[in-house]
Amino acid sequence: MDKAVLLEQLRSYPDYDAAVLRIEDADFGCEEPKDSPDLWLLLLTEQGEFSREIPEKLVERLHLTIGSLCRLSDLELSLS
Repeated sequence: MDKAVLLEQLRSYPDYDAAVLRIEDADFGCEEPKDSPDLWLLLLTEQGEFSREIPEKLVERLHLTIGSLCRLSDLELSLS
């Protein structure tokens, strides 16, 4: 997904403060996966890119896909 296009969309929809660049299974390394698995999201904001592990059920509930706009508060995240 083109970052410039996503940033323009974010500016056009002020209710949203992040866009989803990538979604992948979270890497647990040698650990056993949790009962409620997490997904790894790469997010884009006006301040740049960052990644977080988010519960898969929350990603599904918010219908997030690559290119989706979202609110960090809905993901229970903040930039601070």
